[in-house]
Amino acid sequence: MQPRPRPLTRPRPHTLVSATGLALAISFMTTLDASAQPTGPHPRALWSAEAVATWQAQANDPTSAAARSVARCDDAIARPSDYADGQYQGFRWVEALSACLVARAITGSDAHTDAAKLYLNALLDDLGTIGDGEGPGYNDGVGIVSQDTGYSMRTHGVFAALGYDWLHDALSNAERQKARTRFAQWVAFHQQPTTYQRAQPGANYHAGHLLALTLIAIGHADEMNAADAGSGTALYDYVVDEMWGEVMAEGVAPRGPLGGGDWLEGWQYGPLSVASYALAARAMAEQGESLPFMPTYLAEVLQRYVHGLTPDDRWFVGGDTGEDTPYLAPSALVLNGIIAGFVADEVRAEARGELARLDLPAARDFMLFYEALASAQPGSPTPIDRSTLPTGYLAPGAGNYYARTAHDASATWMVSQCRGSIVDHQHQNAGNLVITRGADDLLVDPGPYGSLSTLTGNAPTMSQPHFNDNYRPSQGAFGEWWGGDQVPAEEATRLLFARSTASGVHATRCDYTGQFRFRDVPSPILDASVRDIVMLPGDAGATTLVVDRIHTTAAYAADPNPLLLRFRALNTWSENGGTATTTEGSSTLRVRRVLGDGTTAVESVPVESCSGDRGACRAGRFASSELRVSVAGPQPFVVHALDADPTEGTPAAIDTTSDGALRVLQIARDTRPYVVALTTDGAVVPTYVAPSTPSTHVVLNPPVGARVRVVGSLAGDTCTFTLTPDAEGFASPPLVFAADGDCAVTEDSDQPPRGTPPPPPPPPLTDGGVGGPGGDDHGGGCGCAIASRHPGDAAWLVALTLLGATRRRGRK
Repeated sequence: MQPRPRPLTRPRPHTLVSATGLALAISFMTTLDASAQPTGPHPRALWSAEAVATWQAQANDPTSAAARSVARCDDAIARPSDYADGQYQGFRWVEALSACLVARAITGSDAHTDAAKLYLNALLDDLGTIGDGEGPGYNDGVGIVSQDTGYSMRTHGVFAALGYDWLHDALSNAERQKARTRFAQWVAFHQQPTTYQRAQPGANYHAGHLLALTLIAIGHADEMNAADAGSGTALYDYVVDEMWGEVMAEGVAPRGPLGGGDWLEGWQYGPLSVASYALAARAMAEQGESLPFMPTYLAEVLQRYVHGLTPDDRWFVGGDTGEDTPYLAPSALVLNGIIAGFVADEVRAEARGELARLDLPAARDFMLFYEALASAQPGSPTPIDRSTLPTGYLAPGAGNYYARTAHDASATWMVSQCRGSIVDHQHQNAGNLVITRGADDLLVDPGPYGSLSTLTGNAPTMSQPHFNDNYRPSQGAFGEWWGGDQVPAEEATRLLFARSTASGVHATRCDYTGQFRFRDVPSPILDASVRDIVMLPGDAGATTLVVDRIHTTAAYAADPNPLLLRFRALNTWSENGGTATTTEGSSTLRVRRVLGDGTTAVESVPVESCSGDRGACRAGRFASSELRVSVAGPQPFVVHALDADPTEGTPAAIDTTSDGALRVLQIARDTRPYVVALTTDGAVVPTYVAPSTPSTHVVLNPPVGARVRVVGSLAGDTCTFTLTPDAEGFASPPLVFAADGDCAVTEDSDQPPRGTPPPPPPPPLTDGGVGGPGGDDHGGGCGCAIASRHPGDAAWLVALTLLGATRRRGRK
């Protein structure tokens, strides 16, 4: 098969058609040339002669993934009772099958072939125990892949399709016919419009559907055509044009959840999902399909991987997890997925370099297959030069901003979050913040698995009178989607700015007004809710300002609910006046209220899961202490300074001046002086006065515009700064600049982002074939001796494709 260019999208009918029109469309589709889908010998996906040669060379090294795959397959042969139970969703059979597929490619032995066929048949036939035969009838005949609303698509669906492709010539006619019957059943389940998150990029279920359907279409569509003309073409075109050209392309587009390489469900779910996307894209590229956005996406996954590590190399969660620690161990599966995927050589080399640097444990279960695929890719590791990395990184799809004072083990690191709900396992926590200094976790998010409460993290909230009682007082789930409609961009929960400057200042603004919509009804008591976060680096720590503003409406008087804030730490808070402190390891976190009023309380966080009213849960998955702050109206406004310092360190000195709504903070942070100008009501700052001490200035409410001109004038020991919109001015917002003792100003420019390499050239098409003897019927992939399938398969597939895919974005 020759590579054929494809547009990323193709116009598709998405309206209902008449019965006559549908019949005509089906008749037309069945006359299409069957050469549109992959043909030729097997294996077709994720396999090459070069990879097999590499595995064979590695097999003499017992520590290699190749040798360990052979050993795992040999174990499955020697101890079949240990593999009779498929365990969770068939993962044990996946482990055995994938190891035996690699082992067979290396040795070509009958024993490895027979073992691989045993576990392929288990995935095709069985539910829990080899030989139980309960897979096809599961869920009233919907099939085993519908287990747990489709979770098993990533086990039974993905690896049965892979096993069919790699074992094709060793399978009998009866085994192929059985597999074709199962694939038809599984594709029908996928095509049901109500199938859970089958078309939601950024959901772990979607990743399973995408890889399974991609592999089925590559390895089986030509045989579908041979049995029922046009049916395979319809499936392959659906995968390429809709699953990839529409759904995945939308996932990496602006407002899609994948931009920047983060995972909104959290990185308990991210590793297998990202690796699945990587392998699916590689399989498509091997067929000559053009997916230029995927190498860029995977390069961003690597960048986010690096920025998402704490200074001591633990991993930000960003969603649900069952782990009872603030952060996760970094995953080798993500890096192996990138290495095995269709990426630029530079990205693959740096992923290898990061894998070597972290020295992560070798895979021992089904993830061994991903490690084996990665080990077969050419190239050497290249350490990531962290001196070239910016200290801030935005993953816009997830609304997560990662910032640190430096790329070293003693740095202060934070994550600022701001995004409306898109997927399950995402918490209702726009405005959330965590801070770590070195190895010391100072401000933590202990949110338990399945939390739908804002009170389980560090995000702000205000009880809403139009919410159902069980949602209150938390944020809602409608800041990005309501039903099947996306909220208008200007009403969505989003970061209004996220900047890192050359001097190391980091600043974000989260507009979370959309979190107080209930369905499509906005809050009656507020029309703006904004949180600004500004990290000001020092010599051995950092001061982070948290600025909270709510603009209420006239209706607020009838429901004067306070703004609710919380700061959670591993150890107990100690209060003294307006300051609370907590210590972890060799670091101390001090929280000071420097502007505004509020009442505070300290309470331990119960270690339990959430139950009862969803919005009132304040539990944690690990022990922690909570500093609560309640800020009354009528226009709640408060600024807290969070000092992360060595335990023997001195917190920043902060002085404030006021002029109407204008507030100017003078902050002496170690040897670095700062001035921060803001307003209590969000009004523009046209001018302000500050000491003439050389300082870095941050203006959070500058005049509107992408660039602002700053003029400083000296009067005695003070400077007056005048700000006006000007296309030749400094980048804004926020406005960040340096002023010297004579009030002369220079721009504190943005840190340059790290670019991504261009997509690599397409890989050579696979030529099929595998070492060792074949089966009892060599089909060769031509479909010449394929028995007839169920009648009508082409009709239902094309009918559902023409009727269009209803995208489901509900919460499970």
